[in-house]
Amino acid sequence: MIVIEQAKCKIDSGEFNTTYSILINAYAQTEIEIWGENYFRISKEEYQILIEKKEVFFAKKDNVIVGCIHFHKINAETYSFGLLAVDFNYKGFGIGRALINHVENIAKNNGALHMELVILKAKNFEIDNKIILKNWYQRLGYEYKSSHSFLEIEPKRIEKSKKLITPSIFDFYRKSLA
Repeated sequence: MIVIEQAKCKIDSGEFNTTYSILINAYAQTEIEIWGENYFRISKEEYQILIEKKEVFFAKKDNVIVGCIHFHKINAETYSFGLLAVDFNYKGFGIGRALINHVENIAKNNGALHMELVILKAKNFEIDNKIILKNWYQRLGYEYKSSHSFLEIEPKRIEKSKKLITPSIFDFYRKSLA
């Protein structure tokens, strides 16, 4: 059974290191064609801030953290999620879907009409796992809306954008929660 829990503001170092490792490993493997080797999606300090803001949820199986998601409110009608990561040893157990269902339900219960997400992808060539991810999100009801440059989505991250090893764009998706 998969249990979803909101991360406590002050989690112990073991739980923090477990979830952070899952997150970093997932993005390092799935975005190597975009960022290159040794990519860190988010610093430990930035991740800790998201936890303290109560925007991170963990998935546990047999009381072991096996996945995580970042979830936040954009406005009264719209929420967004990202930093979705699952331990590759648990691929196919429905953990990613359970995390998304959980945050969609919270958004609905708070009166949201929409859930949004972005997928970073290479601009000039296809990456197999990005195609799989896009198709999966579409099966979950997310519709492609538009594409934007990295700096349109992350305008304060100029230095980070310089680390891209290939021109990349964000594809923007939205799902109606009504």
